[in-house]
Amino acid sequence: MRHRGQPGRWRYFFEILDKQLLICFPSHGLRGTKISTALNIDYDFVAYLDEAGDPGLRLVAPIDPNGSSEWMTLGCVLIRKKYESDVVQWVRDIRLAVRATQGPSLHYRRLSRAKRVIACQMLSKLPVRAIVLASNKKNMRGYRNDRAAKIPSQEPFYNWCIRLVLERATDLVDRQKRPPSSPPPKLKIVMSQKGGHSYSQTQAYIFKLQEQARAGSTVLQKRQIKPDTLHWNLIQPESAHTAAGALLADVIASAFFNAVSRTSGYFAEPAESLRPIMAKENGCIDDYGVILQPPPWKAEIDFQQKAIFRYYGHVL
Repeated sequence: MRHRGQPGRWRYFFEILDKQLLICFPSHGLRGTKISTALNIDYDFVAYLDEAGDPGLRLVAPIDPNGSSEWMTLGCVLIRKKYESDVVQWVRDIRLAVRATQGPSLHYRRLSRAKRVIACQMLSKLPVRAIVLASNKKNMRGYRNDRAAKIPSQEPFYNWCIRLVLERATDLVDRQKRPPSSPPPKLKIVMSQKGGHSYSQTQAYIFKLQEQARAGSTVLQKRQIKPDTLHWNLIQPESAHTAAGALLADVIASAFFNAVSRTSGYFAEPAESLRPIMAKENGCIDDYGVILQPPPWKAEIDFQQKAIFRYYGHVL
């Protein structure tokens, strides 16, 4: 694999991925490619990630009539490894309950409003924790982060969103009780595979965050990932149509997207139904299980869009 025009240290890093870890990504995106790992790393938790909306920033609705979506939401479903084999049955049970039995996937956006509520209510009873980032992109229209752009990436905004979610997910994993002498628990990350996105670059970005956290040089230090919970062999994409855990993450992302979307009529009941599983920090969900970007004191959103965040404890 060739990576033209990248800084020397990052070219070297990609060569490590290519040659030593045997991780192979086509330059145009994964499209069914599997990660081949040279090391067998055990793990304790699994985080499934999927998004709703469009990460594009050049043109953004409603400012631009033909712009990308006003919001992008990134959902994360976190489970213990012991439940990993149960996820397919969980999705099957939800599909049967909402009578979405044609094909193996659960397409949340195709469900009626009543069925979306049922799907979220069933998910809220499972032994999982969930995190969602909701980013209103109006203030980022045309934005370019020159610092982030130094790290090779086709979608620095998407990777920034990944960072905010992983800061909470790795903290949640790191806070789990364990014997004093035991090593930190490890987290496997499964990202819903989308065409055109370079997951090797997202992987490199996460590796960079690990370096910064260990060195104490994280930019914007309100939070940082827990570096010892991650390993680059435990970061992988899977098909959005066949990865059962990614389908659950899509439910989280889509429910909150509907709650803030003008075109969805601000339909918030499904997102409100997820309250029992949204991750908490010191008993609070706001800015932990439910993340609003830009922050509440900067967010310029309408009254209907504020409702779901107020429901989860944000002061707006």
